[in-house]
Amino acid sequence: MQSATLPANSNIKRVVYGALLACSITLTLFPGKWFLGIDLFAGSLFLILLVGRYQARAAFAGALATYSVASITGALDWVPALIHTAHIAWLCWYIRKQPQGLILGSALYWIAAGGPLLAAYYVWQNGRFDQVGIILLQIEWIVALICVLLADICLAYVPLGRKSSKQKAGVSGYYFSRMMIHLTLAVLLIPYMIYVTYTGYRGEAAISQSIKGHFHSQMQSARSYLDTISAEAITSLQLHSRLESTMISKWLEEIASETDSEFVILTADNRILAASSSDFPQAGEPFLWQAGSERIVQQETYWQWLPRGAFPHELERYLHAYLIQEAIQPSKRLKFVLIAPYAPYIKEHLASLEAKLSLLLNFSLLILLLNLLFQRVFFQPLSRLAAATTGIPSRLQNGTSIEWKKSGMVEIDSLVHNFQAVSAELREMFDHAHRLAYYDSLTGLKNRPSMQKELEKMFQSRKPSEQIAVIFFDLDRFKQVNDSLGHALGDQLLQVVAKRLSAMQSERVRLFRLSGDEFVMVVEGQEEITPEAAAESILKLIRQPISIEPHELRVTSSVGIALYPEHGQTADELMRQADSAMYSAKESGGDSYALYTDSLKAQITDRLWLENHLRSALENQEFVLHYQPIVDAGTGSIRGMEALIRWHHPERGMISPARFIPIAEQTGIIIPIGEWVLREACRQNKAWQNEGLENLHVAVNLSARQFHSPHLIRNICDILNETGMEPQYLELEITEGFIIHNTEYVRQVLRELEAMGVSVSIDDFGTGYSSLSQLQQFPVHAVKIDRSFVRNIGENTHNRSIVRAIIELAHGMGLKVVAEGIESEDERDFLIQHRCDRMQGYLLGRPCDAEQFGQLLRRLQKESKRRQIRGD
Repeated sequence: MQSATLPANSNIKRVVYGALLACSITLTLFPGKWFLGIDLFAGSLFLILLVGRYQARAAFAGALATYSVASITGALDWVPALIHTAHIAWLCWYIRKQPQGLILGSALYWIAAGGPLLAAYYVWQNGRFDQVGIILLQIEWIVALICVLLADICLAYVPLGRKSSKQKAGVSGYYFSRMMIHLTLAVLLIPYMIYVTYTGYRGEAAISQSIKGHFHSQMQSARSYLDTISAEAITSLQLHSRLESTMISKWLEEIASETDSEFVILTADNRILAASSSDFPQAGEPFLWQAGSERIVQQETYWQWLPRGAFPHELERYLHAYLIQEAIQPSKRLKFVLIAPYAPYIKEHLASLEAKLSLLLNFSLLILLLNLLFQRVFFQPLSRLAAATTGIPSRLQNGTSIEWKKSGMVEIDSLVHNFQAVSAELREMFDHAHRLAYYDSLTGLKNRPSMQKELEKMFQSRKPSEQIAVIFFDLDRFKQVNDSLGHALGDQLLQVVAKRLSAMQSERVRLFRLSGDEFVMVVEGQEEITPEAAAESILKLIRQPISIEPHELRVTSSVGIALYPEHGQTADELMRQADSAMYSAKESGGDSYALYTDSLKAQITDRLWLENHLRSALENQEFVLHYQPIVDAGTGSIRGMEALIRWHHPERGMISPARFIPIAEQTGIIIPIGEWVLREACRQNKAWQNEGLENLHVAVNLSARQFHSPHLIRNICDILNETGMEPQYLELEITEGFIIHNTEYVRQVLRELEAMGVSVSIDDFGTGYSSLSQLQQFPVHAVKIDRSFVRNIGENTHNRSIVRAIIELAHGMGLKVVAEGIESEDERDFLIQHRCDRMQGYLLGRPCDAEQFGQLLRRLQKESKRRQIRGD
């Protein structure tokens, strides 16, 4: 039932249950008295509250207790008690099907079962179904209807009833259809019953006045006649004179025949002198009219004599009642007793009552039928619409079809049409959201959440001997392709790769894109293809040339394989193991695959150790800077130095940047580390300058994350102000991929750096996809030729051609050229021959810590002064 609920306290619920049950028993044992002695049994009101408030078993137990007590005490015969108990049992069952249908359920019961059974019981008791039976049945129906109406109102609007299990979650308030039934029935029943009660008691008062007037006239006639009887006749009568008794009796019979009344003349000691009927005792015998009565009710001038005996209904006792009035003749010591049956006086009153109750029942039935019709025509379509629109999001997400039924009413059908249109749009939105949630928008492949769900399903449904392979792979050097040629071309590359690999998909081979250039292929079982064969196919398909106008790209892939259940029991665990295997393949040069093995655990552990300790290394001052000299190719003098970070762990000693820099990039720790490098390099260089050493510039590498930080310029300004180093002695090195991606932002940052006086050089030039002509757009002052082109330059004609071309073109654009990684004299001589501006490498000077590099600078400065003194 829809209503507020009591606190879920068992003690309170027991108290409420006991109170309702006590009220039910009390009103059943002591029914309300209406006019004409009619009983109004209202105990079912509280039993119906039990039906709505408690479980069916508790409500039925209350009904059983109530009507058992009523039957045992005689307040109700066992048949009506059984009929009323069945009424409560029926309601317990009915509201499980129709939670809002207490009133309709009760009406159906009394029309179909309760009423006919009570009528049959009355006929069985009385042998006929007369006016009294009709009235009693009408009253039973009306009282039952009023009780169920009041109970339903209490359950709906008073904090007494429990919330129905069929009440929708999150729905509060009241049902309008239910309110309509309450309102219409209450407006009809309550005022009309007040009217019937008022007219009933007024009718009794009118009957009383009529009886009083009738009795008065008859008594006057009796007194007048008694006054005409002589004293001698009275004496003869008292001596039981047959002649006098017969004469008076005939006179009494004449009056009785006219009035349907009986008359008796008594002596002062209540002995009969004469009577209007032979049904009375013989003359001279005593007569006490009070005898044989159940009770005698004194009215204004007469008594109401109600007979003793068992009457099934109190109204029948009234129909067998008599009205009695006495007139005393003191002078003649006589009593004149008028006895009249009560039934003729209330006959018209009962007919009026029957007509009013019939009218009330007919109107109540009409209201119920109209409400049912209104519900079917108006509320039922609205309820269907409410049911159809309930939980629309979840139903649309689950793919459940929604039936939109038309009602034939324009307004409701308009709502149905609007909801249908909104649902169609919602379905499209959910389909789109589902694709966004479980599919990659770029390639159309399923994504990580989809992969995790499908893997969990595979784990649960796999056969005991079946393996599931998770093949993790990405594209080698994809970041450089993406940065050099732009994201648009990188996206096209991913689409081509996804399309090629999709050809491998089948019922037991599935392809997913995780993010960026990372893909996963899941192979279920080995009947169709083995994991190794799948990895080979992936490498082969990706290795094939890819034409994306105006470029023809050749890319490779690194593949890692992990098997379920050998290498992991969950999707996340398998992904980690496959990822580790993939990085193992990548470290081997790429374009290969690796199967996860126990030996990779050490690498994974080492990687986790590095990641965890990187976070504390900066706070514990475990990082140090080493400096490598940058020399002038023409003079061989030091023109600057490059600051290179080193990690000196207290337990593991010196850790190579090649191990921790990629992890720092991935985790984002590179930003605070990069700021520390920049600050420390500027501080140390300024310290050497303050010492009187030659003013040299210091080169510092910027990571991609640092460069794209919105706080880059502010941080550099703060560091220069903090250390006091002038901007012209700072050189920032960025890779060529920076200048290709997001060119407007890069150009703006480089211009701001140039305005500050900070110089910028392009590091590792020649390894990306940019060209020297593109550098014209950016304010850079130098390019650094990558060591891969310098190595073995004397033997590699291809590299010699590239280096020669870079130097010539850079000089043509006014850019300085720095060559790094010089390890042999041949390399040095070739670069000097082709007018390289500056050089850097192990041949010219190894990286060393600040103390050693300072000593180098001091020694070189002393040698320079000695040469000046000698005039060299």
